[in-house]
Amino acid sequence: MDFLNFIEAFILRDPFKYAILDTFPTKCEKTSYHLFSDFVSGAILGACISTLVFPINVVKTKMQANMGKKNDHFFKVLKVVWIERDHSLKEIYRGSQLNFIRSLLAWGITNSTFEYMRRWFT
Repeated sequence: MDFLNFIEAFILRDPFKYAILDTFPTKCEKTSYHLFSDFVSGAILGACISTLVFPINVVKTKMQANMGKKNDHFFKVLKVVWIERDHSLKEIYRGSQLNFIRSLLAWGITNSTFEYMRRWFT
């Protein structure tokens, strides 16, 4: 997950933010305009990355549900989840819509707060 956060934070976020800034003409205060673009860029990128790695989180949650027992290998648990979800990629992604919406809010708030604090302290 740290590698994905690195990609989102340092490679994709800024170009996406400036694309949003260039697309919409500003008629409001510069701070709120940057806050809006920080929120939207962080929300969309974070939600997309979170949806992309959703199957990994499904397997992780399955592994954590067996508390007190010996942990199986990741791919062994992935096979169990694959069988439980009827050999369907669609079923593996079951619940990802709610995860996407949650990630929109969480990543948007986190990203806009981070950028606001970064501008405030520098």
